[in-house]
Amino acid sequence: MLQYRLGYTFSNPLNLRPPAFDSTYNSTLTDLMRFLKYRYRHLLRAEVSIHRGSWTLTSQVRYNSIPLNIDKDYYRFIPGLLNHRIRTRYGDWMVDLRLGWTSNRGRYRFNFIVRNALNRSWMPVPGNIGEQRNFQLQWSVLL
Repeated sequence: MLQYRLGYTFSNPLNLRPPAFDSTYNSTLTDLMRFLKYRYRHLLRAEVSIHRGSWTLTSQVRYNSIPLNIDKDYYRFIPGLLNHRIRTRYGDWMVDLRLGWTSNRGRYRFNFIVRNALNRSWMPVPGNIGEQRNFQLQWSVLL
């Protein structure tokens, strides 16, 4: 059996009270200031699961576009932030994998989970490095 889930969110986080135009900013920065800080415009979540007997293989894909407006002081205090933002200017893709087995009676479930399977370097917010690839074993008891 094949199952899938798909979700997409688009937001237009316009600042209803943008700062007054200042000639010290270039036009690109002024355009970006029209947006609220640290907001993603595009979020995509997709999950595909294949079930065969008591086994399940699941792949989850997440996409976050890059936040358009962040504090300019971050560039001074966080080394490598500018390079990271240039490298991820089209957004971040994250992939998680899960292999699961459910007991015959359905009471126990075991999962082997690989988070950030592509081992991407990502920042949910500037300066907060997202977790690197990790492996998890999960045992669930269903009551």
